[in-house]
Amino acid sequence: MRRVPLVLLALGWSAGCAQLLGDVDLRDPVEEPAPAPTDVNQQAQSLEPTGSLPTGLPRLCDTGQTRCLGGLLEECDADFGNWKVVDSCATPDLCELGRTTLGTSCAPPRCAAADRVCDGQTLRACNTGQTGWTDAQVCAETERCDPRLGCTALPCTFGEERCNGGRIEVCQPPAGAFVPTSDAPCATAQLCSDSPDGGVGCSEPVCAAGQFRCEGTLLQRCSDGRDAWVDFQRCATPELCDATRGAQGCETPSCEAGTRSCVGDTLMQCRATRDGSDPIANCVSAGGCDPMALDCRDPCIVGGARCSGAALQTCNDPLIGWQSLTCVSADLCNAAARRCDPPVCAAADRGCRGAQPQRCAAGRNALVDFGAPCASAALCNPGTGTCTPPACNAGATDCDGRDVLLVCNADRTGFDAIECGRDERCRGTPAECR
Repeated sequence: MRRVPLVLLALGWSAGCAQLLGDVDLRDPVEEPAPAPTDVNQQAQSLEPTGSLPTGLPRLCDTGQTRCLGGLLEECDADFGNWKVVDSCATPDLCELGRTTLGTSCAPPRCAAADRVCDGQTLRACNTGQTGWTDAQVCAETERCDPRLGCTALPCTFGEERCNGGRIEVCQPPAGAFVPTSDAPCATAQLCSDSPDGGVGCSEPVCAAGQFRCEGTLLQRCSDGRDAWVDFQRCATPELCDATRGAQGCETPSCEAGTRSCVGDTLMQCRATRDGSDPIANCVSAGGCDPMALDCRDPCIVGGARCSGAALQTCNDPLIGWQSLTCVSADLCNAAARRCDPPVCAAADRGCRGAQPQRCAAGRNALVDFGAPCASAALCNPGTGTCTPPACNAGATDCDGRDVLLVCNADRTGFDAIECGRDERCRGTPAECR
C-alpha cells in the first residue's frame, strides 16, 4: 500500500482528504497522546490579547520563538518580546505538529474526533490528537466491519450503500461485502450521509477547511467536517471582527467607546465601534486642547456667538472651531443676532436733534449730541452740526421809521415788522407803538 510522508500530509491535506481510504497507510499505528484534547473554542473565547511589556521589564521570549499552550499556537512578538497568539488548533497535537513543520500555523486535522472507518476487517478510529488513525477493533472472519455498528454478524443487503469515512461503498455479491463505488469520495466523512432517495450521497461543503467568517461580533470557524460553522471567539464589536485574519480575527479594541484624547490641537473621541477615534473639535482657535480636561480650553459650542472687541466670533462646527468676522466697530458687533450690524452713519456725518448739534458716534452706531444746544432749532445747521449766532435777543424791539415796530422772532433769526396804528408812532426804549 502507498505511503505518504507525514510532512506532506500536514502541509497539503485537508481533513477530508486524510479520511479517504487508500490515500494513507491505515495500518501504521499512531501513538496516542497522553493529554486529552482541549476545547479550542473555550481557549479562544477566554483569550485576552497580550499587550506590550512595561519599559524596563525583561523580554519573555526571543524573536521567532513559537510554543503551544494547549491548542493555542503562540509566537514571540518582535517588538515587545512577549507571546502573542497566531493560531488556534483543534488539538494540542495539531499545534505541535504545525509548529514544528509549518512554523506559525496549525497542522490540518487528519480526521474528525468522532470519525471511524473500516479497513478490511479492522475498525479504525480517529485518535484524540486528530493526527491519524488507531485500531479500535479487529473483526472475526465470520463478522463484517461497519463504521457505525462496529463488528457485526449481520450480512449486508445486495445494493445497500454506506459511508466508510468519506467514501461511498455498496454491498456486492457473492460474498456480501462492501466495495467502493465509482462515485468520487465526499470532501469529509461528515458530508457523506443518507440522501433523500434512500441511498447515500455527498452533501456540498458548507465552508472551506480553515475558513473563518464574522457573524456580528462572533468570529466563526469552519468545522473539521466542513458541514457547519462553529463559534470560535466573540469580538468586542462587529467592526473588530476581521475574518481575513483567521484565528486572530478579533482585533484588539484601540480605545474605550466615548473616551477622549488630545492629538495636538485636535480633540478626538473613540467611536462606539472601538476601532479608532474621530476628531470632534479643532481647538486651534480655542486656546488649544487641554489633555487634563479633555476638551478645548475655550470650547466651541454649535450655535454660540460672542464679541471680542470689533470681532464677531461664531461657532458653526466644532471641527472648524471659532470663526471670526471683523465688524466696523465693537458697537456694531451683535452677538445676540450672530451678525455685524450695518453702520448708522459715516464718521463725518453731522446733524441736529432740535436745537442740539449732533455728530456720528465713534462706534458709528448712532448720531450723538455734541456741544451745547443752539439758541433755537432754526439756528442749528444739520449739514455741519454747528450753531448759527442769533440775529437778535429774545424779545428785543426796534423801530423801522416812525410807523413800523421791529420785534425779534421766536427763533432769534431776525426781526418781524409790525405796522403801528393810524394814530400811533414807533418810539421809545424799548421801542413800541404808542
